[in-house]
Formats: sequence, structure tokens, C-alpha cells
Amino acid sequence: YRSELAEMRHDVRPHLIVAFVGGLAGSLLLLWSGEVRFEKAVPWLMLTATLFFAFGEWVKKRLHAWRKPERPMPRRAILAFEFVLMVYGGYFGAGLGIVLLAALAMAGEASIHRANARKNLMVAALSIAGMIVFLPSGVVVWIYAVPILIGSGLGGYGAVYLVRRVPQHVLRLSVLAWAILLTGVMFWKYG
Repeated sequence: YRSELAEMRHDVRPHLIVAFVGGLAGSLLLLWSGEVRFEKAVPWLMLTATLFFAFGEWVKKRLHAWRKPERPMPRRAILAFEFVLMVYGGYFGAGLGIVLLAALAMAGEASIHRANARKNLMVAALSIAGMIVFLPSGVVVWIYAVPILIGSGLGGYGAVYLVRRVPQHVLRLSVLAWAILLTGVMFWKYG
């Protein structure tokens, strides 16, 4: 996503700050709330993420019909909403990519590739915040964390190559199908 990142380099700093601070807040909330509350919330958080992605375009059209087309969504409103999502991401993480893509589309981002580039930067900032919270807390299980870290890095880099070759509508349907499947699994496992 080098070209997309170059396009947004002057605009991305406030979003990264929001992602970092929201990630800190969500990570601290997770440490304080405990595992039992977290497990009960998981299926509902996934359902929220899935519905967000499924109906994001519909909501975006309604928002555009409601406000004047020449007036973009206020930047403060976008940043406030992103903060809420980053707290969610710092707390939960799973489904954040789906929710964030939907939110960016609702905020007016037409290209899924630009949305993916911004999402990846924001998730990186959130992840750094999470590391700052979780590493000194002693809750990291390294035997699981290291393979996840390696797999996420390689998978994320390789996915960009593949995603660029898939039409956007196919990509959206694939993400939605995966989100529905994961939501069902979460309700079966925790619900």
C-alpha cells in the first residue's frame, strides 16, 4: 500500500494518535475487567463488527442523503468514532479490521485499498499501545505470542499482494462471509 500511504501522509497523524490512545484505553480496560467478562462479551462484539461491515454501505448512503453532499463528515466526529473503535480494538481486537473498514467507508472512503492502508496503520498504532500495556503486566503467553507475531507479519504483508488482485466487490463479500462464520463460531464457543 505504498502509493495509498503516500497519498495520506499529510492527513494520517491525528488518526494514529487516536488509535494509540484508544488502544491504551481498551488494553487497560481488558486488564481491569477480567477474563470472564471478556468471554461473555466476545460473541456480541463479533456480531457488532459483522453487522457494522454488512450494513456499513447502507448507513453511508443514508448519511450522505441526510447531509449536504458538498459537506464531508466533520473530522472531529470521525476521530471521536475512531477513538471508540480503537478502545474496542484494544479491548477485543477480533473483528476490528471489519469494523474499521466499515467505519472508514461510512466516513467517505471510497477505495477499499486506501481504507485497508489506513486501517493497517491504525492497527499498528493500537498494537504498539497494547504492547506497552501488556508486556510489563506479565499476561503475555510467549509460546503463543511469538508464532502469532510472525504469522501476522508475514500474512499481513502477503495479503496485500493477493488483495490487490481481487475485485473490490468480491473482497467485500469474502470479508463478510468470514465475519459471519467467525461470529457463529464465537456464539457456539462462548455464547
